Amino acid sequence: NDNKLSLQLLTIYNISIFNLETLTLWHSLIKRYGNKWCLSVLELLTTTKEWHYDKAGTIIDNFVNFIQELSNNTECSDIGQWLINYQLEQIFLKHKNSYNNNVTKKVSEITDLILGTIIYQNQDIHLKIISHIIAHENYYPYILLIDSFERCANKLDKAFLGLWGYKKLFEYINKSLITEHDKGLRDKDDWSINKKCKCSCQNCKITNDFLSQSTVDEKICPLAQDARKHV
Repeated sequence: NDNKLSLQLLTIYNISIFNLETLTLWHSLIKRYGNKWCLSVLELLTTTKEWHYDKAGTIIDNFVNFIQELSNNTECSDIGQWLINYQLEQIFLKHKNSYNNNVTKKVSEITDLILGTIIYQNQDIHLKIISHIIAHENYYPYILLIDSFERCANKLDKAFLGLWGYKKLFEYINKSLITEHDKGLRDKDDWSINKKCKCSCQNCKITNDFLSQSTVDEKICPLAQDARKHV
């Protein structure tokens, strides 16, 4: 209808037009024009400023299901590998920029990416993700990684888990659990909060200091409205 056509004509194209709903159409286009054509379109969608929204954090939703469906077409191997590399770049960028926001969603997104690398047997990217996870505990809390570890490890032959980085990841999770256990229960009068502002401005430094105090439960800081919103 006219409304739908108008919307399609006026919508800014970006990577989101490559999704589960449009995959059948893309398969037809790939069959007709080839992989190189599709890859050139993907490059344009992700590098041409006028064709996409803010690049930072523009990730592909429902990634593992999308990649699984794409992998059913053996002609799309190069495209699948390209999308895995793209998703890796965007997730690293998005998670860095959003810092502590919604760590559950971060773990879910990076788990889907890990599963995508298993589907396409991309061991190099897989190992890179494992190392990234271990190096960024603030983004991916070890307690949330337990289910992800099991879900991903079960997709591989047990004999090859070490080669894919799971021995390293298991040792990291296990060590973190032991360290937390050895701390014992926190004191009932401990008011400290294990949360840090990444910003290094003076107001955030004061906030971080307050959050780390175990005996102080109130802090009076006269701040202007913009400063309050920032903190």
